[in-house]
Amino acid sequence: MSQNPTSTYYLHHRKSPGLVLVSPCLNENNYHTWSRNMRCALLSNNKLKFVDGSIIKLVNGSPLFDAWEIYNVMVLSWTTKTLCPQIVENVVYIDDAKIMWEYLKERFFSVIILEFKIYCRKYIL
Repeated sequence: MSQNPTSTYYLHHRKSPGLVLVSPCLNENNYHTWSRNMRCALLSNNKLKFVDGSIIKLVNGSPLFDAWEIYNVMVLSWTTKTLCPQIVENVVYIDDAKIMWEYLKERFFSVIILEFKIYCRKYIL
């Protein structure tokens, strides 16, 4: 863990796993807004790298593994606090923040694209 506020492995003493970073919670209809707000919140906490692939999962025994695990769990907690209960049930056992982020994107982004294609066929074409 770092004492340098610009480090990804730094956490302000007022930040906790119970913190709700954004609202409203992610539901079937608001993925884009939720995703944008979460990305901004994670970036402002210097933790976006845990979900965008900039920091990869470290192997147990690596010098920074303990720090990675602590902050990965923090990001997981912050993320699940912003999901509707039905969605939490589907991701509660995912233990990697990046994998959870990718799962949510795949699940909800594709639904929005499909709805847009249906709308275009119905009203535009």
